[in-house]
Amino acid sequence: MSIIRTGLQRKTTNVSVRSDLLKEAKELNINLTTIFDNALAEEIKKHKSQQWRNENRAAIAACNQFIEGSGLLSDDEELKVL
Repeated sequence: MSIIRTGLQRKTTNVSVRSDLLKEAKELNINLTTIFDNALAEEIKKHKSQQWRNENRAAIAACNQFIEGSGLLSDDEELKVL
């Protein structure tokens, strides 16, 4: 799954990679920049998701506790929500 956004400014950097992997990637014409961009974007997404869960843990727990005690509003026959 490619999540690269085209037209974004690039910055040159140095990255160390195993020589055997680099050799094989070159033989297979694998674009390392694309691979790195996709892997880094995915890792950032995971970290941000975990950070959001950590920051909202108390609110999520309170919401779950309310639902466990009161049920979902959509389950209420009188409200006819659904």
